[in-house]
Amino acid sequence: MGSKKHNKLTTFLFALITFTTVTSQNATNGSDSNCPSLFGPNYPTQQRELLRPDAKGLQLLCQWVIISDRQNCPQFFQHCGRNPMMCPRQNEIWFQCVSDCEPSCSDPSPTCPRRCARAGCQCFPGYFREHQKGLCVPVKQCPGEKSSELSCFEDEECQGPSNICREGKCHLGCSSDRNCHKFEQCVGGHCLRRKSCKFDGQCEPSRVCIANNCQFVHKLTCLSHSNCPNSAFCGDDGHCQLPFRAAGDERQ
Repeated sequence: MGSKKHNKLTTFLFALITFTTVTSQNATNGSDSNCPSLFGPNYPTQQRELLRPDAKGLQLLCQWVIISDRQNCPQFFQHCGRNPMMCPRQNEIWFQCVSDCEPSCSDPSPTCPRRCARAGCQCFPGYFREHQKGLCVPVKQCPGEKSSELSCFEDEECQGPSNICREGKCHLGCSSDRNCHKFEQCVGGHCLRRKSCKFDGQCEPSRVCIANNCQFVHKLTCLSHSNCPNSAFCGDDGHCQLPFRAAGDERQ
């Protein structure tokens, strides 16, 4: 029994170290413009923690965080545990790789090199840092003369063919999959994360192609690491999880 636990821990630590090393090496060259947008059908409707039972029926606390996948693209991930990564202030979320210049009311679309030097809390996507009180607020609550640069918060606020709101600005829609990121497909004039697939390469790194559908890795149930695809491991709650480093994470 002890040998099985030791092997499980060894496998997890190897996956964690490998994933973190590759992410850190690639982070400097990453570019958000080449990544799928965080705004889409997978955008969490609830920021706060959720409760979910583990394999033994005990309640685990689940909190949304943002990790960097193998393509160095940010994506939402539900971190479950007894002490998940949480941010103390409202409308903030824990990032595995924080930005050197997060979006703010005075500069809603900052341009700066993406590095992965540290983790920490920044504004939840769709919110902007206002510097008077240091809070993260929706676009309509942004003070200051430059807040007019933020033209939208929802698609309905964009007029004509520019009917997609991304990161506070209206963008042109799509007419075919060629207008979208490789992990997206054009549906009703919108670039949405791909749901249908023929092989894993058509899905985001956080998903796998099962029965012609892109499915989240963390929704797959498991009994051991061998039941999980790619670099995922079998978590304590009986679901596959992508490894990532979190300061204070109980699994370190």
